[in-house]
Amino acid sequence: SAAMEVLHQQTGMKIVVLGDISELGEQAERTHREVATVIKADLFIAVGAMIKFAYDAYAGKKYYFTNKAEALPLLQSFDRAGNVLLFKGSRRAAMEQLMAMAIE
Repeated sequence: SAAMEVLHQQTGMKIVVLGDISELGEQAERTHREVATVIKADLFIAVGAMIKFAYDAYAGKKYYFTNKAEALPLLQSFDRAGNVLLFKGSRRAAMEQLMAMAIE
C-alpha cells in the first residue's frame, strides 16, 4: 500500500500497528493474510482477531494482541525519538484511539 511505501522511506525504527479490516466477507481471511506481504517495517504489531492471519503469515519481528488495551503497554514503552509508527485499520477498528493513548 501507499502508506507502507511512505513508511519505508522514513529513517528510524519503523513500527506498523495494524487492526482488523472490516466488511470483507468471504475474502476476510485471505485479505488479512495478504497484508503480511506488503508490510515493510522493523516491527509489526497486530491488534484484533482477523489481523492475526497477517501476524501468522508475517516472517519478521512481531507481536500479537487481541485488543487495544493489551497492546497499549508495549506501545507506551517505546522511546518516541527515532521511531516512526504507522497505525492502520478499518474505521471499526478505531486505531486512532490506540494511537492517541500511546502518545499521551
